[in-house]
Amino acid sequence: MTRSATYTKGDVIILEGSHTSEVYALTRGSVEVYRQGPPERRLAVLCSPNIFGEMALITEQPRSASVRALEDIEVSILDCDEALDIWRTTPDALFAITCLLCERIRAFNSLVTELAHHGSKIEEAVRAYLGADTDTLHASGPSATAKLQVTIEGLTRQASESLGGRRVSIDRFPYRIGRQTSAENPFSQNELAIADREPFTVSRNHCVIVCLENRCFVIDRGSRLGTEVNRTMIGGGTHTARVELSDGDNVVGIGGPHAQYRFCVRVTRDSAFGEGRDNTGAAAAESSARAFRGRGSRSFGL
Repeated sequence: MTRSATYTKGDVIILEGSHTSEVYALTRGSVEVYRQGPPERRLAVLCSPNIFGEMALITEQPRSASVRALEDIEVSILDCDEALDIWRTTPDALFAITCLLCERIRAFNSLVTELAHHGSKIEEAVRAYLGADTDTLHASGPSATAKLQVTIEGLTRQASESLGGRRVSIDRFPYRIGRQTSAENPFSQNELAIADREPFTVSRNHCVIVCLENRCFVIDRGSRLGTEVNRTMIGGGTHTARVELSDGDNVVGIGGPHAQYRFCVRVTRDSAFGEGRDNTGAAAAESSARAFRGRGSRSFGL
């Protein structure tokens, strides 16, 4: 299952920006977590026993920081597939990783609570990422009386097949999109599970559609290749992970600008509620959606 390795002082175990999927259990010694810069900036020092690289179990993004040995160290290494095998056979063996993830979530909650008090824009971002107001499509504010209607349909053959050839009405949020995995995989949970094939372009946890006070957003969930929304890239190594959907048709590419899984996400609302909203980009998105429908699958070399 797991394998052991040793590193000497100064060795780089994880390199920022690399596409690796291993999780490391530090059994002897200490390491530093740092951003390469310039200038180089230390983020943390971890001493044994400890775990690092655990986000590879959840996202498929490039490594967000580097890890370097501060002295001679010993580690145990496992990748995502091995972790899933352990989960199936001896789940207690992953107890330490589960505890660590819970502790990181507690720290994250404290951080975003503090950030939410620093301005309305930050508060909006926090609520969008944490899924506030996403249980139903009914707005909670006194002036927000409209009911938002959101549908998704495929623009390419592969996208259409993933939806069973239907236009699907989204009435529960968050609506998570990602690669189809085994039913017992605890590291992936999606409302739309896409049966992608190697080489994978869809990540296990790719993106999510959320609703916040009668506004819709697409948020990248840590995908490797990113998500394109109306020709704007989010995730996949970019510094943007969230974009608001326009009223009308929106073209969403799962896996970047050349994605074979391209969808039309349509947002409609009562006309009275929509008055006064900034719909910049909606006409362009609708034009793009019509163009994709007209091209058919041949344009993507399918």
